[in-house]
Amino acid sequence: MKVVDYTLCYCSEDRKMHVGRGCSEEKEKFVGEITNELADVDGYVGEGSVLHLKDFSFATSADLALAVPGGTTISFEGESNIFVINDREDANVGVLYSSGDLTLDGDDSSGFSIHAETGRGLWSRAICARAGDLTINGGKITATAGHAKKSCGVYAGGHLWIGNDNKGKIAINGGSVSVRAGRNAIRAAEGKLTVAAGATVTNAQEFAGAASFVGDCLSPINEELPITVSFLGN
Repeated sequence: MKVVDYTLCYCSEDRKMHVGRGCSEEKEKFVGEITNELADVDGYVGEGSVLHLKDFSFATSADLALAVPGGTTISFEGESNIFVINDREDANVGVLYSSGDLTLDGDDSSGFSIHAETGRGLWSRAICARAGDLTINGGKITATAGHAKKSCGVYAGGHLWIGNDNKGKIAINGGSVSVRAGRNAIRAAEGKLTVAAGATVTNAQEFAGAASFVGDCLSPINEELPITVSFLGN
């Protein structure tokens, strides 16, 4: 597997993947340089706010692997994989990162693996909707966050920092989601985690979330869209 040293930054205006340098997060905000250089990657088609991935593969030693604008929908088919392989002590990792709302959409035959291989970093998130809502509509998603000091497999938040208490929701409407994280599997704003009715949930204590939460909740969205959610823990 080829490992590069830059971040992929999807631009909805020109519908291309650009090379990002020094991309990370500081004080809850994306930082870094999105260059005019186009990245040498295949397996994607951009259509404005919709990014289609087909058998897409990317691995980087940067803090962020794929950064997309808030409001992006990622549709995926085949088997796609994104990796951050980074063991810096001060790393602030986000494998799939959006500054705002993010939607993931696949069918029953589509897989999307999103992995952080980091053990010493400060933060590590596999899927991160920084200051927005995360919606998963289908597909087979695997998210691994590694064992950084503060790790989370699937994250939506930022509501405390941007002053919008309506943000930070996670809705899993269909498909299957397997999460492995050293600390928190899924973290949503308090009371804003919903999973479709008919869910099979194992190791449910992973719903406890961060210590600052009173707790997350499970509530039905659509009885016709059952989903299996696996919380694998450590």
